[in-house]
Amino acid sequence: MKILSKTVVAGLSALMFLAFGSEPAEARELDLTEPGLPFVYRYASCVFEAQARLVTDCSEIRTAVEREAENVFEDWHRGNILSRRRQFSRALDLIEAEARELASAGGMVPRPIILYLRCLGEGISTDQSFIEGRSIDYVSLEETCTEQVNESYGGSSEWRGHYLYHRLRRDGRVINVALDSLPTITFQHGLLDIRRLVSRHPPTPVD
Repeated sequence: MKILSKTVVAGLSALMFLAFGSEPAEARELDLTEPGLPFVYRYASCVFEAQARLVTDCSEIRTAVEREAENVFEDWHRGNILSRRRQFSRALDLIEAEARELASAGGMVPRPIILYLRCLGEGISTDQSFIEGRSIDYVSLEETCTEQVNESYGGSSEWRGHYLYHRLRRDGRVINVALDSLPTITFQHGLLDIRRLVSRHPPTPVD
């Protein structure tokens, strides 16, 4: 496989900069509330795995998470639906931009992290208490997901030392309290912090 030179990688990054807004995804903040996070994790586990093929591979998943989120937000975001819909849509767009920028830089999300995101996202978004707008419970699910990923890698938990695990890890419980507004979760430098990810596993330049 041909290795991209530093010049080519820089050129591709510049194109992505122009295509996805006034600044690259890595420089932007990803904002959303707790009810949107499981759906973002589900979608991210697809686009970061597929990377350049995300439009064709993940379009059905995006449609599904948007539809499911629409139903869930009615119970979680009383009186503030429109702004939360826009916030959620922007988060999905930013995930796509991150995936494209990561692919253009020759980077990749470690497979255990993708499995972890998928497990958390699917586990919460299909939980009846979450769907009915009562609570989001990571207490037992987080342990279940880490154990599942460990088993996929021969019982090894070494992957949990990666910064992305600590960045994306969720635990505890969120209770939907009447009349309470949910705080916004902010991921600095997008969901992944691409610059840090690529610096750990940089593509090999050629002259």
